[in-house]
Amino acid sequence: MPTSTLREVEAILTDVAQRGRAISAASGTWARDDRTPELARTLATVSNRQAAIAARCEDRLPTIVRPDRSARSSANLDHDHPFGDVGASTGDERLGALVRALTSIREIVVDSAETIDPLLDEPTADALDDVRRWLDRDLIALAARSVMQIGPERQQSPRQNGGNVTDEPRRRRVATNGISLDVVEAGRRGDPVVLLCHGFPESSHSWRHQMRPLADAGYHVLAPDQRGYGTSEAPLDVDAYGTDDLGGDLLGLLDDVDAVDAVLVGHDWGALVAWDLARLHPERINSLVAMSVPYTPWPAPPTRVLRHIHGDNFFYILYFQDVGPAETELGADIRRSLHHILWSASGDNFPLHGVERSVAGTSGWLDELHAPEDLDELPAWLTSADLDAFVDAFSTSGFFGPVSWYRNFDANHERLAPYPASRIAMPTLFVAGSNDLVIHGHPERIEVMQAELPNLRDVVILDGVGHWTQQEDPDGVNAALLGFLASR
Repeated sequence: MPTSTLREVEAILTDVAQRGRAISAASGTWARDDRTPELARTLATVSNRQAAIAARCEDRLPTIVRPDRSARSSANLDHDHPFGDVGASTGDERLGALVRALTSIREIVVDSAETIDPLLDEPTADALDDVRRWLDRDLIALAARSVMQIGPERQQSPRQNGGNVTDEPRRRRVATNGISLDVVEAGRRGDPVVLLCHGFPESSHSWRHQMRPLADAGYHVLAPDQRGYGTSEAPLDVDAYGTDDLGGDLLGLLDDVDAVDAVLVGHDWGALVAWDLARLHPERINSLVAMSVPYTPWPAPPTRVLRHIHGDNFFYILYFQDVGPAETELGADIRRSLHHILWSASGDNFPLHGVERSVAGTSGWLDELHAPEDLDELPAWLTSADLDAFVDAFSTSGFFGPVSWYRNFDANHERLAPYPASRIAMPTLFVAGSNDLVIHGHPERIEVMQAELPNLRDVVILDGVGHWTQQEDPDGVNAALLGFLASR
C-alpha cells in the first residue's frame, strides 16, 4: 500500500477510534444519570457499540502504522470535541449531541470508502464495514428515541418553515392511472411525500397509527385504499390487478401532488408492490420500507414453487388462483372472515397455535384458521371499531379485486425478470414481527434479502409481533420508521 494511503487509513482509524471512545464515555455516563429508562437503554447501547467500534479500529492500527511512527488523528479533538459541551444535561441536548457526533464519524468513514476501500487488506476493510453498519444502527436508534423522547409537538419538519400539522387526516378521491382511488391524506402539500401501501385483507385504515406521527414529523402522507379495495374502483378483469397497474396507480398519486419521488412504505402485498415498483421505477422512490414480506428472488413462477412445496396440502395462495371459490367463502360472512384472518395471523395467536400447517382435504381457507368463534373476542391491538372499518370496506368492494392480486403472481414474476435487485439501490429498511409466519423459522428469507439488496440499512424484528406489523406494534414501527427517515 502506498505511504500516502497508509497515512490516510491510519488517520481515519485513529480519528474514528478516538471519537468512538469519547462517545462511549459520554453516552455511558449519561445512561447512568438519565432518569428516562428508554433513553438510558438507548444510550447504554450506543456506549457499548461505540466502544466496540473504537476497539475494532485500534485492533487494525498495528497492521497499518509503521514502527517508526505513532498514530495520529486527522482531527484535533482538543478543539473539535464531538460533543462541544459534554456537560449537557437534558435528554434533548444529549440526543442532539450524540447524533451530531455519530454523523461526523459516519461522514469520515463513508467519505473514504471509494478511495480507500479498494486498497485495504480484507480484515481492515471488514472492520470499516462493521463501523459503517454499526453507526447506521446507532443513528437509527437515536433518531427513533428522539421522536419518542422529544415528542411530535417539538419535531422539526424537513422543510425550513416546518411546524405542527394540526388538521386531522382527511379523505379525498383521486383520479390516477385510468381509475379513481380513495386516499387518506395527512400533512402539507409540498412536504416530502410518504406513500403507505396496505396489504390483504386490509385498507388505508391499517395505517391509522402512522398518519399523524409522520405528518407531525414534516411529511405529506398518502394512504390509498388500493385498486379493488373499499370504495376505490375495482376493475372486473383479473389482468387489471398486475404489478404494472398497481404500481401505476401509486405513481399517479405522486403526480397528483406534484411529487418527483417519495418514500414508499408497504406492508404484506403492499411490500410486494413496493419491491416491484422500486425495480421498475427506482427514480420515483427515494427510500423504501417493507414490512413483513422480504424481497424474494423466486427461482421459477411462484405458483409452481408453492405447488412443489405444499404438494396436496391446502395453501391459501394456490386456493386463490381460481376465480369464484375464495370470493364465495370469504363473502358469505365478511365479519367472521376478517375476524378469523386477523386473529389467526396475529402475534396473540402465535403462542397458541404456532406454525401448525393444514393437511390435504381442507375445503376452504377459513377451515384451517385458528380463531375464537366469538366474534366479539378480539386481539388486544384490534378494537371493534377497527374491525367495523375493515368490514365496511369489504362489504362495499367484495373480494374479487383483492384476491385477484394473487392471481397475477406468475405474470408479475415474468414481468420483473429483466430487472435485477441491484436496481433497489435506494436506502431500504425491513421491519417484521418475530411471530410473523412469513419469516418465523425461515432465517434464510432474511439472509437472501440481505445478500441481494445493495443498500439495506437495517432489519428490525419486533418481539412478539405477528403479521399485522404496524397495527400490532405501532410504537415500535413508528420508532423504526421515523428513525430510518431521520438517519438517511
